[in-house]
Order: sequence, then C-alpha cells, then structure tokens
Amino acid sequence: MESKSNKQNEVKEVSRWGWIIPVIIGGILAKLFGLLGAAVTFGSYYLLQPKIGMLGATLLSTILGFGSAIGFVVFLRGA
Repeated sequence: MESKSNKQNEVKEVSRWGWIIPVIIGGILAKLFGLLGAAVTFGSYYLLQPKIGMLGATLLSTILGFGSAIGFVVFLRGA
C-alpha cells in the first residue's frame, strides 16, 4: 500500500530540453495555419487536454486552428 502512495507523491523532473518539441510544432503550425491558427491551436489544446485527454484535444484543437485560419482568410477576402 505504501508503494502506491510513494509513487503518487514523486515529482517528475523537468527536462531542460522540454521546450524544443512545442517550438518545432509551433513553427510547423505557424507555417500551415498562420500565427492566428497556431495560437488558437495551442490555446485550445491546453484548455481541452485536461478535460478530454491528449488525443481528443489534439484532434479538436487542430480542427479549431484550421477552421480559424480559414475563417480569417474568408474574412479578409470579404472585406
């Protein structure tokens, strides 16, 4: 019983290289969706991830980022 509670209390060490993957993904998203789409994708991912899990948040945030990028382009073309 004690081993389970000890494992739960252990804190993961933060890697010094933990920032590089989000930067690479952010660069790819900025190229694909533009800065607005990338910001919407990251923001929605970090809001949705605790609620629906990593896979669901990834899929839904990608769709939201793509939709916001398309919507922004449509808005600019109409203006």
